[in-house]
Amino acid sequence: MNREILFRGKNKCEWVYGGFHKHLNTTPCVFSTEEERVRFFDENEKYVIINDILTDWNMPTKIDFKEIRKETLGQYTGLKDKNGKKIFEGDIVRAKDSFFYNDGYYKIVYTKGGFMAEDKNESEEVTFGKDVSLDDFEVVGNIHDNPELLKGDIK
Repeated sequence: MNREILFRGKNKCEWVYGGFHKHLNTTPCVFSTEEERVRFFDENEKYVIINDILTDWNMPTKIDFKEIRKETLGQYTGLKDKNGKKIFEGDIVRAKDSFFYNDGYYKIVYTKGGFMAEDKNESEEVTFGKDVSLDDFEVVGNIHDNPELLKGDIK
């Protein structure tokens, strides 16, 4: 089974989708201290989303890349919600009450080797699997654009 490998991240104003690459602006040298090493990478790392640009027939393709904010990087889970929308790490989903989870909002996280839906208190985790129906989940936002969804109760 092929799984679509897809990432997203937000630059200053829009979400960008494609492949992910961590790029260094300059080549590092030997560091004297751990603090120096950390500072170097903080100042020189770029997180970019990459896409091929199609050109005319039989011409070489080109690569386009857009820098994103590191904290917004999220991977596609390979799953879709009840409306067919792709579920990404960092999304907020609303769940219907069932045996496995309570009615509420959950953020999608990658932990323990897989993607899980975690409640606002980080106390309840739902592992996607054969017992959890994706028909009970709907993407309603994400932790970067809609963090307020995790603070309140279901209305």
